[in-house]
Amino acid sequence: MIKRKLPILILVIGLIIFYSLDITHYVSMENFSKHYKTILLWSNNHVGYSILIFVITYIAVVSFSIPIATLLTLVGGFLYGIYLGTILVVLSATIGGVITFISFRYSFNNNSNKKISEGQINNFQKGFRKNAISYLLFLRLVPLFPFF
Repeated sequence: MIKRKLPILILVIGLIIFYSLDITHYVSMENFSKHYKTILLWSNNHVGYSILIFVITYIAVVSFSIPIATLLTLVGGFLYGIYLGTILVVLSATIGGVITFISFRYSFNNNSNKKISEGQINNFQKGFRKNAISYLLFLRLVPLFPFF
């Protein structure tokens, strides 16, 4: 049981660390605008390291559902340009989303199946097959399922 909850526990610990260290105070558009010349210079001098740090940071932000992905997206475009920045952001966001998805699926799969009746699951699956686009748009646009 504890082994199955470990991914969620790691995500919760990451969020607690993020908010307890008040990282949102340091990671802001104001701070970026103050230090953008230094960041850009370092990024240009150490392209490989800066890309690696950016990708790992973006994956962590998305995985832990920390609400600064929009800022990181803008920073990625600023540092790497529209093409490389877009590729890095899409790749990182996808990997981070997959990590979150797998964590929740692994942690809650058996418990949720026990609590939800077979008929409810079948009805949802049938509805999803009929109207997949509508279901996906609903999940994307309704703020119950945010992507920061």
